[in-house]
Amino acid sequence: MRKLLLTCLALVWVTIAGAQAVISIPLTQFPPLKVVAGTVTVSLDDGNNLLGSDLVVEGGDGTYSYRWTDADGKELGTEATLQVSKAGKYILAVIDGHHCQVSTMFTVTGTSGIAALQAAGVHADVADGRLTVRYDATPDQLRIVNSAGQLVWKFSTLPAHTFTVDLAMLPAGVYTLCVVAADEKAIAVKFKN
Repeated sequence: MRKLLLTCLALVWVTIAGAQAVISIPLTQFPPLKVVAGTVTVSLDDGNNLLGSDLVVEGGDGTYSYRWTDADGKELGTEATLQVSKAGKYILAVIDGHHCQVSTMFTVTGTSGIAALQAAGVHADVADGRLTVRYDATPDQLRIVNSAGQLVWKFSTLPAHTFTVDLAMLPAGVYTLCVVAADEKAIAVKFKN
């Protein structure tokens, strides 16, 4: 308050006396907002489906919000990462508390089979080292195949609605989950352990 009063008095003195004076005004400037993603192109064929996992945000005022959109501008999420199931262009806008904004584009290639699984009433998620498969109608079999095409797991007796597999015994890598229905039709989706 005292500094403001002194500044006002100095301005009045400059106006009345016609004298020139230099008035120092403190200015706080934040570093430029910067977003860096090490991986901006991912392939669903390789089992990748998480965008922004290696994202680094710097500068701005230190408070950030996130907004993911597809190429048509449809909002998809507000977290730092986005899980995707189809190829296309995805845009991440990072906004700081002063509404400064920086955008980064991600490109997703390949096919995952996730859409086909969901259309068949099957949902598969990998989290915390476990594969969870939920289904409306119990499949005849679930199979897990490694990237060399070798059968790693085969499950024929499945509980109703949900099945969970601990992936801790499998080495890190890309695997294929095959869901075989009673009519012998199979749907495959790749996932990363």
